[in-house]
Amino acid sequence: MELSIPSQIKHSLFFEKEKVNIDVDEELSSENRYLLFEILYYHSIHTKQPWLTPKDHIPIIIELWKGKEQKLKTLFKKRSKETKLKMINSITICFLLIFWMNGEPVHLASWKEKIKGYQHKTVNLEERLEFILSNASSYLAFVQLSEIINEQNKLWVKYNAMNEWKRKKEAD
Repeated sequence: MELSIPSQIKHSLFFEKEKVNIDVDEELSSENRYLLFEILYYHSIHTKQPWLTPKDHIPIIIELWKGKEQKLKTLFKKRSKETKLKMINSITICFLLIFWMNGEPVHLASWKEKIKGYQHKTVNLEERLEFILSNASSYLAFVQLSEIINEQNKLWVKYNAMNEWKRKKEAD
């Protein structure tokens, strides 16, 4: 199925073309599928909305990142031409993590404004993401991206632990 890139996620770093081919049977781990749910959602096509059930989907995103992180370390050492594309895919993972943790679909067109109001975010997130987006193929951007994702993961673990503690306390 061919769909236009919705204005909410249109960003030149992530989409070079105006349209994208979508295979709804692909797995979430497929690089072509990272923003699939958002594309379908913004086109008002009924689909799963993983940002509404982050507990089921954040662990998948974290696992995707772990594989990407190791691959990127190798690519940077080799100074590979694949590095920028893999970084863009990893930046997408970061946006999924941030937005879905806060119960919303990714919104690249106004990401700064959206993130400002988020409860679950790392320190200086807007400035750090701006640096990453401006320097997507640099090693320093990779280091910053890695730190953000690891910090977001810690926030996620803390959030879940607090919720579990509250549930247990209420049950007593």
